[in-house]
Amino acid sequence: MFIIMIVYVLCIVVVLFVSLVITLVIWKRVRRRKQTNDGADSPTINRSIEQSKCLTFQQYDCKDLDENSIDAIWELFRDNFVEEYDDIDHFVKYLCEPDKNRKILIFYDITPERNIQGFTLLRLVERVINGTKYRFIINEYFFLTTPFRGQSTPLKSLLWFCIQIKLSDPWTPLYYFFVTYSFKSYLSFSRSVGDFHPSRNQPTPLLEAS
Repeated sequence: MFIIMIVYVLCIVVVLFVSLVITLVIWKRVRRRKQTNDGADSPTINRSIEQSKCLTFQQYDCKDLDENSIDAIWELFRDNFVEEYDDIDHFVKYLCEPDKNRKILIFYDITPERNIQGFTLLRLVERVINGTKYRFIINEYFFLTTPFRGQSTPLKSLLWFCIQIKLSDPWTPLYYFFVTYSFKSYLSFSRSVGDFHPSRNQPTPLLEAS
């Protein structure tokens, strides 16, 4: 039984790794083609621009965020989402709801100041449906500033987070809920996964629809 579990976990890791590699290869080809079209005569300048737009990421428990990080995240949230929270105090209450245990992936640029250029807010929920335990990762909010869009870092960070959750309980089915605010983000996400709903290619199964 232990050997079967190890094989199962390894298979999951291999599939996720292969998906990540394929995504990175496609992204690099698209990026290379775009660089060629935009300015093939200035490769040094292009490389410098691309390097300045690189991102790193780090995961935190929302309740552990420092004041400066909360201020920066609130400014991005306030300026780019509908007015769901009146002020920063209400936003902090949302972040730190004790029974939600929210996580946040913060995306930093690579300047010495490590400015925050985006974030994604995640919540892990467990439910028992018809006697079967399920786990759900709910992506409540995602934002990335315009100059840093089109990179693989957000996708890599989400894959990394999902692998962590899956390996912590490999026998439990895991679903990922992506709350999208536009058709562009829906299309971007759907192109990165194999099985998703709603989809025009197939009806939504009863479990997923519920």
